[in-house]
Amino acid sequence: MGNRAFIQIESDRFQVPIVLYGHWSGEDNRTAVLDVLARTDRVGDPSYLTAQIFHEFSARCGNYDGSLGFGISA
Repeated sequence: MGNRAFIQIESDRFQVPIVLYGHWSGEDNRTAVLDVLARTDRVGDPSYLTAQIFHEFSARCGNYDGSLGFGISA
């Protein structure tokens, strides 16, 4: 069940891709990535960019308040 969404972030600086998961996130994955890329100047810093995308995906788009529903894996 749920309306699952994933964001996979790959970089030569990561040993494996970082995957962001939202259980009830629907199309928020695409929205989060596009919104961050439109305003960030940290594209060359994959760790910081990943943090920005996760914040956008979970807190801003997904209204994450500390309950279950979002995750990060490698």
